[in-house]
Amino acid sequence: MELCEIIAKGIVAFIVAAGAARLGIYYFFIQKEYELVKSRYLDGSIDLLLAELENGLSITSHNYSRALNVIKAYRDQKNGFELAELTKGFIDVSSPQFHHVANHRLQILTGSDIFWSTYQLALSYISNANIILTTEIIDVIRMKETTDNISIDRAELIDPMVQEATEQHELGFKYSKLIHQFQIISDLLERNKMTFNQIETFRNKKEVIQVVAMLKSDFSVELSE
Repeated sequence: MELCEIIAKGIVAFIVAAGAARLGIYYFFIQKEYELVKSRYLDGSIDLLLAELENGLSITSHNYSRALNVIKAYRDQKNGFELAELTKGFIDVSSPQFHHVANHRLQILTGSDIFWSTYQLALSYISNANIILTTEIIDVIRMKETTDNISIDRAELIDPMVQEATEQHELGFKYSKLIHQFQIISDLLERNKMTFNQIETFRNKKEVIQVVAMLKSDFSVELSE
């Protein structure tokens, strides 16, 4: 083999190797960008908000069950009811985490502030419902048993307390559906690999448009108040 031919083949091999290496580096950085997008907009945004909502609503559901048990025990045990039961079994709700950065990222991703608005509504519900379930209803029993401030007969207190607790519980179903809508965005984001330059195209996906429209419809009354 002549020297020139050997050199030519060597150059070709070098170019091929260099091209393959360059292509490998390109795809490496593209993959890293996919991972960064997922970390920022999935782990650091929508999934963070979902965890907050699921935890708050789960605690609310637990406290509803506990409030009903206390009310029923108060009804059935008559003179044997122990006031210590009023402080047992409830779970405290932590101060609401508004996660402003996470919500801002979700707004950029979807092109809509409806998620921020409904997220705030959900946090407000969780806070108010738990005050009613763990404090206000329980205080009625405590005041009835320890003061003369409530003149209504004990038996007449039961149904209104059960009704109030049940109303709070049923209202929570609406916010449980909210979790489903957030989950659709989470699942869609997880299935789509995007670079930062492609983020603005996410809002145009059919599923995103449908979720935004549904949230605006479902919470139109609350958002207008």
